Amino acid sequence: MGPDGTRARRPEIEAFGRRHRCPVVPVDGSIRCRSAKNEK
Repeated sequence: MGPDGTRARRPEIEAFGRRHRCPVVPVDGSIRCRSAKNEK
């Protein structure tokens, strides 16, 4: 994790967001799926 990985998109993070229906997944490792649950 560093300045070089902050802008790098990992397939694992993208798959996790798609499985949890997350519109946006931060690179900090924090999953914010509350907005998606509140919107739907």
